[in-house]
Amino acid sequence: MPGFVDLHTHLEYAVFRGVVDDLPYTQWKMRVQSRERLLGDADWRTPPLLGAVEQSAPGSRPLRM
Repeated sequence: MPGFVDLHTHLEYAVFRGVVDDLPYTQWKMRVQSRERLLGDADWRTPPLLGAVEQSAPGSRPLRM
């Protein structure tokens, strides 16, 4: 069976996983945006890598960054 191809993802949001997961989308997005402003350039480098590793583990393919 071929792997699942994820055509749209936001790997950088791995940094916010578990922070505001219990909210409806609109409230979640507002909270995430308020926290995004607190992060510097260096803070955005690791989360996409974490997201890529997590996505590849269950068999998603191919991953484009």
